[in-house]
Amino acid sequence: MRRAGSRARAKYRQLRRNWLRRKRTLWVVATLVLAVCWWALSALVFALTPPEGDGFATWTSGLVAGSFVALLIAARDTPPGSIERWQEGAYGEAATAKALDRLPRDWDVLHDLRNGDYNFDHVVVGPPGLFLLNSKSSIYQLRAIDGELKGVHPDDETLTMRLDPLIRQAKRDAVTLKKVIEARTGRAVWVQPVIVWWGRYDDGGRTIDGVAIVQGKELAKRITGLPEKRRTDLSDVVEILRPGRHRGGRQLTGGRNSDRSAGRA
Repeated sequence: MRRAGSRARAKYRQLRRNWLRRKRTLWVVATLVLAVCWWALSALVFALTPPEGDGFATWTSGLVAGSFVALLIAARDTPPGSIERWQEGAYGEAATAKALDRLPRDWDVLHDLRNGDYNFDHVVVGPPGLFLLNSKSSIYQLRAIDGELKGVHPDDETLTMRLDPLIRQAKRDAVTLKKVIEARTGRAVWVQPVIVWWGRYDDGGRTIDGVAIVQGKELAKRITGLPEKRRTDLSDVVEILRPGRHRGGRQLTGGRNSDRSAGRA
């Protein structure tokens, strides 16, 4: 089974490598500048320290060198937010996969299925039906403000985030998956879109415009608590979605012809 968040992690590594390559000159210059600063500071410390204090001077020089190296490593490990979001996406998908491990044995879970140039984070099939889960890891806290669920920044409540784009994307993905399944099985299915929110969400879960929004820790309890549908045999759906069961490996939809038109949030 494909590991949850695999594509997001691979994308993060690729983008980070490209970013480091583009900034190679900057890293070289920064290294040289820090080396010169270390040499100058060390020379000054040794010049001002009496002979009996050589041990202290050596310790200080080592401390400065270590601090400069740590600073350089920290800078290299802090790519722009547009790149870091892929890593956050991988964390969210991994957290959802762990939560789904608590589902009963008669449930089927598929992770990270290709959807054109993007992916379906998680497809879950169980007695209540078929679910398409989109994992979101965010520092924003979900709150109801004037009757609308919004993301609020924990350090500045004037910074808010509307969920409309995420909801529209979840619905588009569900429609895309529905079309794929119906084209391959010849049977009509309903795909329930779900946004799994890994961040503070005191309400725990609600449905907005047909899309369920659930706090990650509540996922297993809420999804297994849904009523069982009359027709629960979706084994053929699981088989056609399972990686390797169709031409093109894990590719479920065409790259440029995919219904997905927006990038990852």
